[in-house]
Amino acid sequence: MIIEIKGDLEKYLKNQNKPYILDFYADDCTTCDAIFSKIKSLWDYYKDYIDFYKINVPKNREYLKKYEVRGTPTLIAFTKDHKKIDQITTNVTKRELRDFINKLLDEDTIKQINNKILENKIKYEYDVVILGAGPAGLSAAIYSKNSGLKTLVIDTNLPGGQVKLTHIVSNYPGTRNAIVGELLALNMYSQAKNIGVDFKTAVDITKIDLRNKYIIVDETEEIKSKAIIIATGASPKRLYVKNEEKFLGKGISFCAICDGPHYIGKHVAVIGGGTAALEEALYLSRLVNKITIIQNLSYFTASEPLIKEVEKNKKIKTIFNADIIEFIEDIENKNNLYGIKIKVDNSIRTLKVDGVFIFIGTKPNSELFNGQLELDNNGFIITNIDLHTSIEGVFAAGDVRKKKYRQITIAVSDGTIAALEAYEYLKNLNFKS
Repeated sequence: MIIEIKGDLEKYLKNQNKPYILDFYADDCTTCDAIFSKIKSLWDYYKDYIDFYKINVPKNREYLKKYEVRGTPTLIAFTKDHKKIDQITTNVTKRELRDFINKLLDEDTIKQINNKILENKIKYEYDVVILGAGPAGLSAAIYSKNSGLKTLVIDTNLPGGQVKLTHIVSNYPGTRNAIVGELLALNMYSQAKNIGVDFKTAVDITKIDLRNKYIIVDETEEIKSKAIIIATGASPKRLYVKNEEKFLGKGISFCAICDGPHYIGKHVAVIGGGTAALEEALYLSRLVNKITIIQNLSYFTASEPLIKEVEKNKKIKTIFNADIIEFIEDIENKNNLYGIKIKVDNSIRTLKVDGVFIFIGTKPNSELFNGQLELDNNGFIITNIDLHTSIEGVFAAGDVRKKKYRQITIAVSDGTIAALEAYEYLKNLNFKS
């Protein structure tokens, strides 16, 4: 059973007779939503064997210390006699989520479940499949559907891309005023959904063959398409320094909207000096007592008005010319983040903070296409001016492709062009056949 905890958790666990999972989430956490969507899609296979408890963190803070929860989402797996087996603190694929749940089950049960999943394989055919539900993918979907094409959007997360993690968008035409990024993303998704675009979100792409336009989703759904538009976007870059991996989701975050509420009244560090870093620092200043921005250059790279707004904010201090060397663990509890070791002008300093938010740029989500498409040295997909890739009938749009500027308006433009080019490709394909 899936239970939303609205009272005493211990009351539910007192007579527990199945293994169970505790899901610590927040209402405004899109990653939490993505993981729970995957849980729901698997629930028919697992509901007879495990229980699932949802715990809203802002409404149940008394459990955070007991279960050592430092961020959302956090999923913790227990045996029926309350022995902790494993923990998830970041987004995972559905395959990884199944592996996590399967640690609570015996081999025979796992085999039965796997057989049921494989027996339910479904086949679909589409004119256009769009990979990615950010601004580029959603724009492409709207234009494709309006062109009369049977259109499917696939995303491993929930719709919206990076926009839904942006606090405020102030430069998108037609919104009249600044708009919350999550709302803008929802508007785009709703428009595509309302005109009949099909969606498969919070899923895993198990296999993809771009040349033959063949995709397997969640190991159970086979999808054939005549054209493919890749709009998988980009993800936050990592620092790759000591203990970063250890504290991901447990003191280190890439989303101020998701995890900012965990640090009310505390001291956090924001790493980076560009637009995203400064915007998120300003958002966090509404929640925390103190922010230290750590920038590896001697200046900010954001716009002048944004820099001035940060400079006049009394909660925000900046350390320039600083490189992160290590994330320091607490001496008494090595599972807790103590602070950051930084190198500033050839001297080493330790900065004690309660949490860290990293905003140092993005990398393309193009791993699926390695060996199939022409990519540049940084992994961005190479296209021509009309967004054709190196494979006929495959197009790329948005932040995943090689280009100079990366803005929401440009992503929307990319999606429009890719959809129109896909339509022309299919029209010529039908003519030839």
